[in-house]
Amino acid sequence: ELSAGLVFDVAGNVAVLAQDNSAIRAMLFSAAVAVSASGTAAVSVAMSVAEAENLIDGDTLATIEDSTVDTTAGGVTVEAVSEAGIQAFALSAAISAGGAGAVSVQVAAAGVVAFNTTTGSTEASIVRSVVAAPGGITVSAQDESDILAVLAAASIAAGGSGTASVNVAVAVTVALNEIGGNLLATVEDSQAIAGGAVTVDALSDTEILALGLAVGIAAGGSGGVSVNVAASGVFASNTTTNTVEASIASTTGDVADSHVVAGGDVSVSATDASAINALLLSASISAGGAGAVSVNVGIALTAGVNAIGSDLFATITDSDVNAAGAVTVEALSETTINAIGIAVAVAAGGAGAVSVNGAGTGVFAFNTTTNTIEASIVGSEVTAGGDVTVAAEDESAIRALLLAASIAAGGAGALSVNVSVSATYAQNEIGGSLLASIDDSIVLTTGGAVSVDALADNQIDAVALAVGVSAGGAGAVSVNVAVSLVAAINTTSNTVEASIKGGSEVDALGAVTVSALDLSDIFAVLASASVAAGGAGAVSINVANALVYANNVIGSGLLATIADSDVDTDGAVTVSASNVDAASADSTSITAIGVAVGIAAGGAGGVSVNVAGAGVFAFNEINSGIEASIVGSDVGAGGDVSVEADNQAEIRSLLLAASVSAGGAGAVSVNVSVSAT
Repeated sequence: ELSAGLVFDVAGNVAVLAQDNSAIRAMLFSAAVAVSASGTAAVSVAMSVAEAENLIDGDTLATIEDSTVDTTAGGVTVEAVSEAGIQAFALSAAISAGGAGAVSVQVAAAGVVAFNTTTGSTEASIVRSVVAAPGGITVSAQDESDILAVLAAASIAAGGSGTASVNVAVAVTVALNEIGGNLLATVEDSQAIAGGAVTVDALSDTEILALGLAVGIAAGGSGGVSVNVAASGVFASNTTTNTVEASIASTTGDVADSHVVAGGDVSVSATDASAINALLLSASISAGGAGAVSVNVGIALTAGVNAIGSDLFATITDSDVNAAGAVTVEALSETTINAIGIAVAVAAGGAGAVSVNGAGTGVFAFNTTTNTIEASIVGSEVTAGGDVTVAAEDESAIRALLLAASIAAGGAGALSVNVSVSATYAQNEIGGSLLASIDDSIVLTTGGAVSVDALADNQIDAVALAVGVSAGGAGAVSVNVAVSLVAAINTTSNTVEASIKGGSEVDALGAVTVSALDLSDIFAVLASASVAAGGAGAVSINVANALVYANNVIGSGLLATIADSDVDTDGAVTVSASNVDAASADSTSITAIGVAVGIAAGGAGGVSVNVAGAGVFAFNEINSGIEASIVGSDVGAGGDVSVEADNQAEIRSLLLAASVSAGGAGAVSVNVSVSAT
């Protein structure tokens, strides 16, 4: 830090550097084992919990403040870098086992909970100072914070008895990960004079990698009654919230207080490349057998909430900038969310009299990116020997893969009931505002073009699959039910503006282009399948139902305008607002593929009833307000003047529903299949 009115007169390079390498590495392990045996009754309970809370909070500052720096050879660099990192590994395991001549009860529970947070501010700045260098002047702020969280919980309960056996296993994993902070690179209220380039750069490149696993296993047997329950759950919340700013600015509103001169280019850029990668897996297995009654239940749930929200600004505000080369002001968002969620449940058993098996799985994902992105020249005077470019781009992407599978199977001498339910639900949303603007400014280029471009190129890829299988047989009655559900809501909603406005004056040797473009895409593949099959000596009932629901919406407001301003160029003037790129033929689009299959089959000596249903429902919508205009302005051009608004958005949808029912019986056979799209 150079501050407090210091004066530096040196002959070489000047570097002001600050770096934060804070790190936390945490490894947690907890285990519990319970074993019991008795001639009459045995009870064993094992519980294991691991909990971690990790926090990194700090400020990183590199600055030249209230000072004068004059170097006769070399350049000046002000750089602040944060590389804070958290690595958290946690494992929890519980095992309960036992046996008894009469009654055996075994309970095992394992849990992992982790809270990981990095926060703070990172600043590189020249404030209220005079800096002169024959080389370049660079002000750079970077945030490369990351969180790695690997969490696993496993529980096993097993037992046996002559009369009654009860085994319960529960495993839960919870992770809350958050990266947040402020990132600033600025030349503020200062005089910066460089023989080379002037670069002001802010880059956020944070990452969260979350791996969560939960496994529950319950197994047992009894001469009389056997009850086995296994449940597992994984929940992860991952969030990054950043404010990223790169600026040349005056806080007084007077351009004389913020003056930048460069013998080369002037570049002001703010970039957010934050990423969330999450893999969540939940599995439950329940199995048992008994001479009389066997009951087995397996439940597995996986849920993830992933959110990226950033405010991204690149601006020249209330400043006087003079460059021999080009002037570029750019704000770019390349945030990504990659989410994979898997849940598997298996319940199986058999009994001499009654067998009941139930398996249920659910995968739920909520993924959101909300960005406010601005690249602007406001209240300033900019003179360049090359091109002047103001560009705001949003290339955020969400990729979600969800899988839920459940299997229930069993057999009994009298009654067999098997039920499996699988469900996946995904809600993916990309939204925000995008602005590229020259506002209330004077921009002059003596050797190049002027372009003001706003581009939204968001992508949502959603793949979801749910499978349910139920099968069984009985000497008397067999009932098998399989249900699978898949639902997804995918939305992009952008406000995209490119403008020259507010009484601006633009004078260019080359072309003047104002372009607002939205090329956002949604690609969704959803599949649901259910199979129910069984047979019985008397009555067999088999029901399979598969449903798919998709709601895909692209909504955007596009504005490209020259408003209340003067534009004079020796070249062409183009004002364009569109959702199609003529050069690549890429356009805003929704592609939706939905498949649902239901199969029910069975046979019985008396009555056989088989019902299969499949349905696919998709709602796809594109809402675009597109405007290209020249309003209240004076435009003089040596070439063509073009104002164009174009809408070529596309929807492609493929839906398939199929259901099959088949059966036979000695007395009555009823088979029903229904499919709808």
